[in-house]
Amino acid sequence: MKLHIKIAPLVLILVFVISFTNCNKHISKAFIEPPLNGINIEFISFKADAASENNIDLGYGNSIEIPANAFVNQNNEPISGEVDIDFREFQEAVDILIAGIPMTYDSGGVKYDFQTAGMFEINASQSGEQIYIAEGKKLKVNLASEVDGDYNFYKLDTNRGNWAYMGGANPSINERKAELEKDIPKMPDLPKEPRKFSKKDPIIDFDIDYKDFPELKAFSTVLWAYSDQNKNPRIKSINWVFKTKWASINLKEYDSQNALYLLNLKNGELETEFLVSPVLSSSDHEKALIIFNKQMSNYNIGLAERKLKEERIENERSFIRSYEIMDFGIFNWDIFYKRKDIIAFNARIKYDQDYDLEANDILVYLITANNKAIIKYNSNNLSSFRFCPSDENKLVSILPGNKIAVFTNRDFKLLVENELSARKVDDYEFKMKIINKEVSSTADFKKLIATI
Repeated sequence: MKLHIKIAPLVLILVFVISFTNCNKHISKAFIEPPLNGINIEFISFKADAASENNIDLGYGNSIEIPANAFVNQNNEPISGEVDIDFREFQEAVDILIAGIPMTYDSGGVKYDFQTAGMFEINASQSGEQIYIAEGKKLKVNLASEVDGDYNFYKLDTNRGNWAYMGGANPSINERKAELEKDIPKMPDLPKEPRKFSKKDPIIDFDIDYKDFPELKAFSTVLWAYSDQNKNPRIKSINWVFKTKWASINLKEYDSQNALYLLNLKNGELETEFLVSPVLSSSDHEKALIIFNKQMSNYNIGLAERKLKEERIENERSFIRSYEIMDFGIFNWDIFYKRKDIIAFNARIKYDQDYDLEANDILVYLITANNKAIIKYNSNNLSSFRFCPSDENKLVSILPGNKIAVFTNRDFKLLVENELSARKVDDYEFKMKIINKEVSSTADFKKLIATI
């Protein structure tokens, strides 16, 4: 099938080993195709002394444990001095899409799609020359994640074009995050700013035992003003309250943040209640302000300490998976993406603008499984398109010039509600909307995908 457009192909499919430069590292890759021109997931780099043990904290709970004398050069000779370690991680499907790393696993000719709990790539060099892990040595990589459950560990075999199964492991709790959560201080109530008596205040004068209200006990004169925040429609005026003798007067705290109390008055069968707030005479108000300002200062100090610990907690993921690697490369914690309510049909792609392509050049990515799985579709497999309606689904096509076309999660929901609920669909044309903005960075792309 041929649609009528004259533009460059979306992605050039390579059938040979390619080389690309990223973060000044010249590394050979096979079948890895970053689809966005000039955009990739960046490495972080750090130095380590080859002769010493190194425990590198990468943040979020990620770390790398490197034994002493762990590296050799291409001649299998021990390395001494400083070495450069390059590391990057992929927590979401959108990260993996940007990097162009395949997420399919071939087992006996049967292909499975991966759902990730975290992926990473690690390499090392000295003076620009690649180095290797010495025989008998292992680097322990602890990868943090918000994903619980049992996942298998794979290494990308760039020679065979497939993932190699390495084993599995249960995640452990990130103890650093757990300790931070235990240690987070409890915040006291926000101090109540004292209110000074005004002649305009409708004052209700009554005797009360302040043993249950220590915040008011220190003041010699506490008056009670009818609050304008009352919402009782039966109380249009409180003048009658002053003319009535009350046998029972009860007060209880109602809203500590706004210094409101609920006043209940009874006399036989007659009963009413409304909100009041304490007001102070001038001398008591000055005394109260000194106490209040000190309380507010302590409150703000405690609030700043709590926010700092909350930020540290946010920068830690909940679980950690660990594996000892014997060589460098790309590694992935995965399970097979399987759903019981999968819907399958022949899919066709159409753009909402005059953007026709050769059918063989169409390439789309289904981001699904809570942004943990990515399924790549082209002319070879669009005929067996499938998705799970109970998952969040986003379909993304990358066009020349780093333009993006999308079929949003809301579009999928409407598809399910309006068409798939009424009948079985064997064939469907996705009408993809082109975003008229060139993507210029990973942050741009990830922000765009988050909004659809």
